[in-house]
Amino acid sequence: MNKRKTKYIDYVKFDWIELLGVPLNIRLVENSVERRNDEEVCIFRFQRLAPKEFDAPYVSFVVNDSTGELLSFTNRMLGVPQKNISEKDAFSKASNIIKSINPEYYTGLSFLRIENPKRLFINMDGELEEYPIFSIKFSHLDGSYNWVSLSMNGQVIEYEIKAFWDFDRKRRKTEMWDHDGWVKARYGLGRELNPPCALARDY
Repeated sequence: MNKRKTKYIDYVKFDWIELLGVPLNIRLVENSVERRNDEEVCIFRFQRLAPKEFDAPYVSFVVNDSTGELLSFTNRMLGVPQKNISEKDAFSKASNIIKSINPEYYTGLSFLRIENPKRLFINMDGELEEYPIFSIKFSHLDGSYNWVSLSMNGQVIEYEIKAFWDFDRKRRKTEMWDHDGWVKARYGLGRELNPPCALARDY
C-alpha cells in the first residue's frame, strides 16, 4: 500500500458531500494512493472512530489523482432504510447525480437496466444487516460499466464509473479499493471474492 499522503480537502468537493448525502459525524482514517485501471487514485476512508477497522461502518471516496475525477463512492453507514422511493424516481435521481458530478462523462452513457440486489450494512453494534437496494446501471462509450445505487429511501450508497469487465475470467477487471473483502484479499488478509468480483491478486 502506498502511504503517500494527500489532503482530502483538495480532492473531495463540497458539492459531492451534499449531493451524495455524506454523513457529517465522521473522521478520516485512511489516506493512500493506489492504482485503478493503470492510473493512480487517491483513497479516502472515513469512519466514526479511528483507527481504520475492516468491516466497520465506513464511507469511502476513490478519486483520480491527476484529474480529480470521482471514480467511486461507497456509504456503508446507513440506518434502517424505509421504502419511499419509486423505481422511476430512483432512475431520475441516479441520472442527475452522475450528470451533476461529471457532466462531460454523462454524455457518453446509455441506460442499461435497474437491478434490485441486496447489500450488507454494518449497524452501530457491529452487526450485519441486509437490505434491498436500487442499482441503476449504465454503459459508456469507453466500454465500461457505471452505476448509482440507492437505498429504498433514496440515500446514495454507491457511485461508480469506469468499471471494466474481464470477459475471459467472467469477472470485473477494475480494482475494488472501496470493498473491504477485496482489500483484505489483496494483502493476504482474506480469501478471494467469488465472481463477478475482481481478482485481488495476479495468479
